Amino acid sequence: IELDPEGIEARANLAHLYLDLERFEQAIESFENVRKLDPGLLDINLGLLLSQSDIGGIDFELAQRTMVSLEAISVDLRSPHSMAESFVEFGTFLVREGQLKCAEMALRVTVNLADAGSGDIPAATGIKARRCLGGVYYARGLYWDAVRQYEAMLLADPRDGETFKRLGD
Repeated sequence: IELDPEGIEARANLAHLYLDLERFEQAIESFENVRKLDPGLLDINLGLLLSQSDIGGIDFELAQRTMVSLEAISVDLRSPHSMAESFVEFGTFLVREGQLKCAEMALRVTVNLADAGSGDIPAATGIKARRCLGGVYYARGLYWDAVRQYEAMLLADPRDGETFKRLGD
């Protein structure tokens, strides 16, 4: 950053590092700094939304702008439930496009919204997001992260045969 004060790449990497280290306040600040230089970067916008959701809030306007930027899905942010469903749809679209890291962030936003326990998001939406997220982790070679998602699904529904199959029975 010192070598290239106007550069985006080092700042973006720092923001993602803070996110990976679960230093969400610093991640938010770093993502916002990158957005000042280029507000249209998908991974930066998703990283900011994920960091926000990790601390219990989310910028609805940014969520909508981010999801409609690819003109891939219809976005409905009228309620936490519809927003969570939109993020699952967006995440699955990103999987189809081969953007696994961005898909992971979109799906993690949904999981965070579902885990917040407001009661506005049906358990089925959280389970659907976790199933997709587990698949993303598996595709990226992050097998233990996938297992954690599948185990969380079994806590919600201990008779879920598809999840047992994914875990290898």
